Amino acid sequence: MQNESEKHEITITEEGLMGLPFAVTDVFWSIIKAWFTYGLIILQGGTNSSKTYSALQVLIIIAKTRSLRITIVGQDGPNMEVGVFRDFKHIVKSSEIVNDWFVTKLDGKRYYEMDNGSFFEFKSYDDGQDARSGKRDILFCNEVNGITSEIFYELYDRATFKTIVDFNPSGHFWVHDELVGMDNAVMLISNFTHNKFCHP
Repeated sequence: MQNESEKHEITITEEGLMGLPFAVTDVFWSIIKAWFTYGLIILQGGTNSSKTYSALQVLIIIAKTRSLRITIVGQDGPNMEVGVFRDFKHIVKSSEIVNDWFVTKLDGKRYYEMDNGSFFEFKSYDDGQDARSGKRDILFCNEVNGITSEIFYELYDRATFKTIVDFNPSGHFWVHDELVGMDNAVMLISNFTHNKFCHP
């Protein structure tokens, strides 16, 4: 007898996406739309805009459609534990279907592997030299204003498919000068009004 995750199929095309196992916001759909056109997606959004949560949902869906190596990078371990990694675990645990997709869950190592071989690793790097090890298909730099441009470029050069960066608009920094306006990049700006699940 098949379990729910084996019966659950997701269809993703440029025309749409069917079979989502969780509720999503407008930001999710904006990222999906940009996914088919751009190699670098820049998410600038305020608190509760759902930018990080939505990016993780998109990555989980994409990772279910084919085997991918996904590296999610934060400023440091403690920040990831209370931010992006906490959001990721919540998404996985809040849906029985999504939870069943993950066959390996190593919270202590911040490593999750899916039933099709896709994996998510959550990492932080001390400097550019430290970031030179390893390649990945997809790179997601969370709160990239806490990551140096040197570290970012070492990671970006080793991402073979797509890159997402997100940050709160607390001030002008290197992303605005160096990434915004690149030919293969798009910047999506969001705030709490784009998150229908935001508490009043």
